[in-house]
Amino acid sequence: MNMIGNLLFLTLLGGVERPSQQVGDLIARPGVDGLGIWRTGIRGRPFQLRSMVDVPDLAAGRMFFAAYRLLMGGALQILIQDGYNFFAAEGFNVAVLDVQLQQLKTIKTAVGGFNPPSNAKLVCEWTLVAVAIP
Repeated sequence: MNMIGNLLFLTLLGGVERPSQQVGDLIARPGVDGLGIWRTGIRGRPFQLRSMVDVPDLAAGRMFFAAYRLLMGGALQILIQDGYNFFAAEGFNVAVLDVQLQQLKTIKTAVGGFNPPSNAKLVCEWTLVAVAIP
């Protein structure tokens, strides 16, 4: 199972960037050996995932994409990739920063899928950032 929020995908490809300690400027003083590191806190960095889902036709694909765009800048969303629930396992959800249409095309032979009659496929590039939930 692959999901962003309540949206279901056949595939959700890419690596997830978990919240981690970020560092700012390196601190070096003349005449002092070594280097200091300025820690700026634990937070996520933007990362990208590529989604693919079947859609009934091209018009439905455009409607799905419009719904995806509504998530941008909104509430945090649950992320499940290949059945792994990042909130349940690691305590973070994601904010949707951007969604770009990569491909929307008619397909001739489709078996299965989530949105029959599966006459087209929609591929999008998502830019997300992980936000730890205390």
